Amino acid sequence: MNREIKNQETGITESTPSSSPRLVGVAVPLGAGRFFSYLVPEGMEEQARPGVRAVVPFGNRHLVGLVTGAEKDTGLQNLKSLVSILDSEPVLTEKLIELGLWLSWYYLAPPGEMFKCMLPPGLLSKKASPGDKVSDHWPERLQKAVIAVRDDTTVKLPAKQAEVLARIKEQELPLLLTGMARRMGCSESVITALRKKELIATGNVTINRSPWEVGDSAIPAKHKLTPEQDSALDEISRLIDRTEYSSVLLHGVTACGKTEVYLRAIEKVLEQGGTALTLVPEIGLTPQVSGMFRSWFGDRVAILHSRLSSGERFDQWRRIRSGSVQVVVGTRSAVFAPLENLRLIIVDEEHDSSYKQGDQPRYNGRDTALKRGQLEKAVVILGSATPQLETYNNAVNKGVHRYIKMENRILSRPLPNVRVIDMREEFRRHGRESPLSGDLRDAISSRLERDEQVLIFLNRRGYAALVLCRSCGYTETCDNCSIRLTYHQEKNLLVCHYCGFSKRVPVVCPDCGKQYIHYHGDGTERVQEELERLFPEANVDRLDRDTTRRKGGFNAILGRFRRRETDILIGTQMIAKGHDFPEVTLVGVLNGDQGLGRPDFRAVERTFQLLTQVSGRAGRGEKPGEVLIQTYSPEHYGIRTALSHDFVKFADRELRTRRRFSFPPYVALANIVIRGRVQETVQRRAQDTGRIIRVLAKEIQPASGFRIYGPAPSVIEKLEKDFRYQLILKSTSRIKLHELLKESMGRLAESSKNTSGIYVDIDPVDMM
Repeated sequence: MNREIKNQETGITESTPSSSPRLVGVAVPLGAGRFFSYLVPEGMEEQARPGVRAVVPFGNRHLVGLVTGAEKDTGLQNLKSLVSILDSEPVLTEKLIELGLWLSWYYLAPPGEMFKCMLPPGLLSKKASPGDKVSDHWPERLQKAVIAVRDDTTVKLPAKQAEVLARIKEQELPLLLTGMARRMGCSESVITALRKKELIATGNVTINRSPWEVGDSAIPAKHKLTPEQDSALDEISRLIDRTEYSSVLLHGVTACGKTEVYLRAIEKVLEQGGTALTLVPEIGLTPQVSGMFRSWFGDRVAILHSRLSSGERFDQWRRIRSGSVQVVVGTRSAVFAPLENLRLIIVDEEHDSSYKQGDQPRYNGRDTALKRGQLEKAVVILGSATPQLETYNNAVNKGVHRYIKMENRILSRPLPNVRVIDMREEFRRHGRESPLSGDLRDAISSRLERDEQVLIFLNRRGYAALVLCRSCGYTETCDNCSIRLTYHQEKNLLVCHYCGFSKRVPVVCPDCGKQYIHYHGDGTERVQEELERLFPEANVDRLDRDTTRRKGGFNAILGRFRRRETDILIGTQMIAKGHDFPEVTLVGVLNGDQGLGRPDFRAVERTFQLLTQVSGRAGRGEKPGEVLIQTYSPEHYGIRTALSHDFVKFADRELRTRRRFSFPPYVALANIVIRGRVQETVQRRAQDTGRIIRVLAKEIQPASGFRIYGPAPSVIEKLEKDFRYQLILKSTSRIKLHELLKESMGRLAESSKNTSGIYVDIDPVDMM
């Protein structure tokens, strides 16, 4: 007999076995939107527990899937059996399985793909065979090492062998053979001789691959808390002591000391025997934050992010799963870290769009953290100087989150003075001489004379945004995407920033054959060139995706800047978030209105956030800071409120606009994208999808307030060779919107037997 429990949120009936299960559900790493049932062979009942991996037959092949739990015996015939179980202990905790089921339901994501995302690369695999063992799907790194030394005084040894043997005895075992001869100052033949004489014994040992980059240094911490920090920590501590779920919006201006509040809260959790998880939005922030966390918590810290090698990620995950780690720091996917007794989750810079996964499964790391906090009965802290408007509204107007505000910088340091440079007036006075205005050039010069550091922000990499023929107007576009190519001078290539397509720069126009090729729209490469021309004595460096492709590149560039080896650092939004450079007294913002023209209802909000965040990099030390924002739209309220650091005024204005035009937080939003290689087919499928959705919407109405827009070509109509159409859905009822989407996808699958090329993005953060 099975005891059936229906999950009211997911609608999934979960069976709790009262005896050994005959059937189990298995999530396989495919695009299938359901689980598959398998028989449990006799003798495998105890092994087939929820959270273990199993080799299962699927069609004419074998896959590695995840056992999710017992299933009701429906009497189906010809069911296949599990082939083998790969784990003696579950790879996912009970709470993480529950989280994965909820995420699969909420984001309409295939369960196998969802669970694959929650595990290190390779643990769920499409490649398996019936004879597979654990070692075939457990990416440990084995290396030869000295594991024992025999102390035999009767053996006469040449002087060098005796010397090396003595040195080996002084070392802590196991001792890797790789590089041993070099470390011992001898030839390989000496090591070989000691092995042949059986004076050293070797064997395979598991190597823990270290993810810590050179430069992950301990950062001095533990300052006396300000009254605001003390008050915030007291309130968070009271919530931690309650050992139940609660969420907090910690809204603090830049440099108010939020990080130290995080660290103290984590310290309290560890003292009580719990564990803690901290999420940061950008990979580049991880070394800086993890270095700070290591200075407080030592080897109890693990890091997880996508720039780690597969082996490094696996080793960190295994340390966490074994219980030897109590603190995890990482980017979006670290929300799935297999911590037990999780008591505190921190989402730093919670407003950042990087928390949203761009492809399947399209989950949001911030919202996933809140759901995991509910399941784990943990405290979740959402921290930001510029909260997402939905989060702010939930805290201040709805009371969903507790609201803690920190309005002052530590040591009573003033916020930087921010002033705008009207580039329309600059053009009238001087024409188009340089991407840097005269005022900004003068300000940089004065900072260099005082031996202070400068940050220049431009959210566009490359040398020029586009290549244009001034004779006929031709522009170079990507062969795969409806995107103009960006000119990169260092590579002398035109590059698509979406698919990576590249081509050589034309000498003459491909359309008219004339030599009027012009580069338009400055990027970070061009600005670096200009800074080096204007300030030849200064050390100028650049931080963008091109300069940080190699592992350790981000940390190396920031390390040089932190050590004062760099005077001026030019960068994209990578420099805007979370960095603390006490000697930066000037921040220059180029094209401050660049994001306002995006066809996205969040364009103004993102502009305000970026300007506020990058402004916060100035004046964090003892010297006051100044920010100069170059813009052609100085009157825009998104820029004016950023000048005065007035988030509340901005939020009130923007929320009124959102309410007027029915955008989040006042409606739930979904984006359905249909894509494929043949434009006519994509358009037809989009129209069919729209018809089905509108029919179902009428059935579910009237209380749902549905609004359906499209189908219409996406803003980026062609991407990676696929044509794209989209439908945008709004509803005043999140539950009804989810019902409509789920039913629509079901009917589409029934009518066409194929929903590939159609994806649903719940709570989208990018409408492009």
